[in-house]
Order: sequence, then C-alpha cells, then structure tokens
Amino acid sequence: MNLQLPDEVCILDISYRVAVVDSIKEDDLVIGHVDHQSQTIRIKSDLSQAKAEQTLLHEVLHGVFNELGEYRIDEDERLVQSLAATLHQVGYRLPLREGV
Repeated sequence: MNLQLPDEVCILDISYRVAVVDSIKEDDLVIGHVDHQSQTIRIKSDLSQAKAEQTLLHEVLHGVFNELGEYRIDEDERLVQSLAATLHQVGYRLPLREGV
C-alpha cells in the first residue's frame, strides 16, 4: 500500500522528517517511532491509511510533549494514544504536503 503522509512535519518550529519503513526497531509490534535526536518519525509501511495517519499523530504528540519538556506525559503511552485516537476520530489530519 502506498501511504499518503507528509514528508516532514513541524513540531514547535522544529522540522521532523517522516519516513515510511518496512520495520521499526526489529519489533513487529512497533508501528511508529519518533527519534528526538535525529528529528525523524518512522511509520510502518504495512498499515492502512487511517492507521498510519493516527500513528503519525501519536508520534507527533510524543514530539510535542518532548519539546515542551513534559517527559512524564511523553512516556505515558495510554494518554498519548488516547489523544491521537480522539484527534483522528474527530477529523484532525496533518497536511499531506506543504501548503495544504
């Protein structure tokens, strides 16, 4: 499946590259990951479009909380996933390309 995701997202004025990859951390259960040092978000390529969008929101939220210094919230997977799922459910989407 050819996922339509932005190549880059801006999190609090910091650009993060978005990469669609076959695997993440040699763990089939991990479907997304944000690397704060390299400012890269990786999304697994075998997801449905909707799941990939929700996963990208999830990873962006990790980036937001990390950039704000809210490390306890950043590490709270249940909270981050609840926020990502809710935002996606109510129709929030990241632009697919710059200028959209």
